[in-house]
Amino acid sequence: MSIIARFLTRMILLRFVVILLGLSAFVLTLEVVGFLTDILHINSNPLVAVLLYCAARLPGVLTLFLPTSLLLALLLVMTE
Repeated sequence: MSIIARFLTRMILLRFVVILLGLSAFVLTLEVVGFLTDILHINSNPLVAVLLYCAARLPGVLTLFLPTSLLLALLLVMTE
């Protein structure tokens, strides 16, 4: 693999991971705020209840934003 290919791959992967985690954290935060009263009924400890909800919801959110994050990462790299 050439140096340019490795450089572009690293740039794309870095931006992809940052965008994916950022979008996922944003959406999970909005969902937790929206459903907070329902989430708190899961467990008596609020922190554990929120973490359980986020752990259960995270795979679905990651799957939802995977293509969008890749597209945005590719567009950002190609505009540089």
